[in-house]
Amino acid sequence: TANNAAQMIETAGGASGEAYRRIYSTAKSTGMSDEQAEEYALNNALTIGATAAIFELVAGGGTDVIDNLAARVAGGKRAQYRSALEEVQRRLTGVGREGLTEAIEEGFTEGAIINANYQLTGEVPPDWEGDITWASTQGLLGGTGTAAAITLLDITGGSPPIASVRPSLPTPVSL
Repeated sequence: TANNAAQMIETAGGASGEAYRRIYSTAKSTGMSDEQAEEYALNNALTIGATAAIFELVAGGGTDVIDNLAARVAGGKRAQYRSALEEVQRRLTGVGREGLTEAIEEGFTEGAIINANYQLTGEVPPDWEGDITWASTQGLLGGTGTAAAITLLDITGGSPPIASVRPSLPTPVSL
């Protein structure tokens, strides 16, 4: 679906952008030339971004696409109506899944950046476990909060659209 594609793009861009910035900085601090540092950072950033995007597709709900396709091929239809309790459970599961997915994605990205920098320097940050835990916690809180807010907007009908007309302003006073 469009949502799955958007999630994958956001995940790949976020993970690879952060990875590139930090790995490039470390590479330069080891004395690499600009070209060498850029190549090393880019190769690692692309791998990290692609891995995170694939994880997002699988763990973030990409299986819905497969389930929908299977239902169509088999001639079946997904149920259009659900009981209220099933709908609440579905929405809460989505919120929880997004939080967990973001926690794992952010923890993986932090660990991969630490590993890429270790390959350059031979040094591991003194609190690498804390760094990964902190990144995972930020992902959990951010993912859960965002998904809950989107779900709440969906349930309540969202916010009214922004007016497409220019508001009338009073005529300025000339001095």
